[in-house]
Amino acid sequence: MDKRHLRIYVPINNLPIISTVLIIGIMLIKTAQILTELGLNVQASGNVILVQVDETAKHTLVIIERLRAPYKSEIEKLSDLQATVAKQGIPLLAAPYISERTGRHLEQAGWSWIDLTGNVFIRAKGLQIHNRIVTHPPARAQLKLPKGNGSWAVIRECIVNGRIEGVSQVAQKSLLSQPRVSQILAALVSLGFLEKQSRSVWQVDRRPLLEAFLDQYSGPGGTTKWFYTLDPLREVISNTVKHLDKKTINDVRVSGDIAADAIAPWKTPTVAVLYCRNQSRLLNIDLLEVEAGESNIILHFPADTSMFANATTSDFGSIAYADPTQILWDLHTLGGDDRIEAIEQFIERLWP
Repeated sequence: MDKRHLRIYVPINNLPIISTVLIIGIMLIKTAQILTELGLNVQASGNVILVQVDETAKHTLVIIERLRAPYKSEIEKLSDLQATVAKQGIPLLAAPYISERTGRHLEQAGWSWIDLTGNVFIRAKGLQIHNRIVTHPPARAQLKLPKGNGSWAVIRECIVNGRIEGVSQVAQKSLLSQPRVSQILAALVSLGFLEKQSRSVWQVDRRPLLEAFLDQYSGPGGTTKWFYTLDPLREVISNTVKHLDKKTINDVRVSGDIAADAIAPWKTPTVAVLYCRNQSRLLNIDLLEVEAGESNIILHFPADTSMFANATTSDFGSIAYADPTQILWDLHTLGGDDRIEAIEQFIERLWP
């Protein structure tokens, strides 16, 4: 086993330690397996796991199992549960996957945690285990989102607003008929992403729907051009759009690192993405055109233009940022560990 990210701290006076873990369902077996692979002596009996490091002193860790890791805004709301469980032992939050960022938030709030991929952080008196071996969430089976005319536009609207109040407003904004919008909303209800609260009001389960969107959206399609510059991206984008006429400006959206950093600062942007509705515009950009893998400015003339909805004013003059879901999709597609963290930060800033 790769132990480069493993740190186990035992007492200086070598006090013996026994940890008891109360577990439900699959987490019993998986936790025993994870701790065994860390080199600990584990015995499972019923819903109890004995982790024997030495012989006398013992800690009790009580599992709180969740279907997903908590968002930052939810961790504080778990404090009462944490305090109640702490009367029985050390609270150990368990989920299918816990990212590095979420793990840090949990640790700062005093939690121990474990996930099904083998990542674990257990902190008790005289014992600390920290093991990070998986940095990306595992692929998971997805409920298939509705496809076809206008589906992505309606899905984006659901994610951005978190609540739908009336079909007519969504239909007008997405340029669809009301029956078509109702059909898409009904499909999302059947999949569990929306809950119908009244005749014309739906509550959105935003994060699962966003995750499904990021995994299943096939991209904007259309035509793409790639450019490279040595100059600062902010300066290049500002100069590119500075002299555009009003019509062209309304047809352009900014996305990628440069948009994410402006909304939720995280690092120096390395990739800018532009979307332009009209292919006859922005074709004469005075930059070096390169192959896809060599670029730091990407220009899309998309077939799917649903990212033009929910635009927000940018700091590049009158040009607007793309729909937040598109900015997140671009970060997701560009990839990299730092962008995974940027996605979490971006989501927390927009929808705390």
